[in-house]
Amino acid sequence: MSVWVQEWRFIMARTVKVAKWGNNLGVRIPIDVARELRIKPKDSLKIINTDNQIILTVRPSKQERLEAFIDELVAAGIHPDE
Repeated sequence: MSVWVQEWRFIMARTVKVAKWGNNLGVRIPIDVARELRIKPKDSLKIINTDNQIILTVRPSKQERLEAFIDELVAAGIHPDE
């Protein structure tokens, strides 16, 4: 199944199998998807479950979050160096 989204970006839907890992369930992320989204082992993903859907989003690294926070401070006129 293929889907066109609002940004006119082509998305390929895939089917993956659910596996039991210890007391949890898991799915494998295909390597080409992981590369495109720059997901690496031990990265954190945010999971949202709603209306029979699971949505995974890549969580920014601590460094990326810190840089974004500093950018917000600077934009607000607060300079971390002072």
